[in-house]
Amino acid sequence: MAGKDSNNKKINSADRKDDKSKIEIDAEESVDEILSKYPEAERYLLENDIECMQCSEPFWGSLDELVSSKGKDTEDVIMGLSEFLVKNSSVNKRKGSNYDK
Repeated sequence: MAGKDSNNKKINSADRKDDKSKIEIDAEESVDEILSKYPEAERYLLENDIECMQCSEPFWGSLDELVSSKGKDTEDVIMGLSEFLVKNSSVNKRKGSNYDK
């Protein structure tokens, strides 16, 4: 499985040859850290029925814990999130790319 093995849960969108930007998300990283680095991630998670905010605070735990609690596959969510962020990251928007859905 691209970007993940049994010893490393990091998924790197730059592993795909057609990606021009590097977005690296670690399944063990806290949801708070991910949302701090990539505020746009909240939109992707909510659109995929993964509520990441509770009482106006980010979920306390890792992305893997949150995704697993929703019965979803962590690797699939991280790959989708990485692709979404490559297209929609505020870093990329500053470089002149369009905000895609």
